[in-house]
Amino acid sequence: MWTTAEQLTFLQDFSLEYKQRQANSTTPHIWPKIFEQWFARWPPSNEQPMEDTKKKLKRWFNNHHRGADAGRGPAERYLDLTKKTSRKLAGYQVYLKRFYKPKLQSIIDEGYNTYLKGLPEGAKAEPRLAYTNRRAIELLAAETDDIKAEVERERLNQS
Repeated sequence: MWTTAEQLTFLQDFSLEYKQRQANSTTPHIWPKIFEQWFARWPPSNEQPMEDTKKKLKRWFNNHHRGADAGRGPAERYLDLTKKTSRKLAGYQVYLKRFYKPKLQSIIDEGYNTYLKGLPEGAKAEPRLAYTNRRAIELLAAETDDIKAEVERERLNQS
């Protein structure tokens, strides 16, 4: 933080007035007052020129009193990432969900084990999930039209 505890208290003391002026669209009128009192207490220096300090002061107020947050509590300022969004599963995902245990598990397990045994030493293996998804797409494509139609019906009837 670029301010001392004393300077932070100074800035916070102007917060209410700044919010009121912000609501009335009169924030330009507060800057001379803030700048005059700030520089009376902490004069500019070679390391911290006046113009740089003015920019920092304005940035501080803008960042701490954004209009989008006005009237909201802290919990409402953040995106709610806990909401479940629903989307339809892809055909191969419905196929896996519907037929994995009774039909696909043994095919995929055996195929993956054979694939791993056939890998040259030091070669990087395809991740299990990627292999399962790829094989499900291939196996669904080879299914009968009745199975494909059943999968598509289930896919479209998802809520």
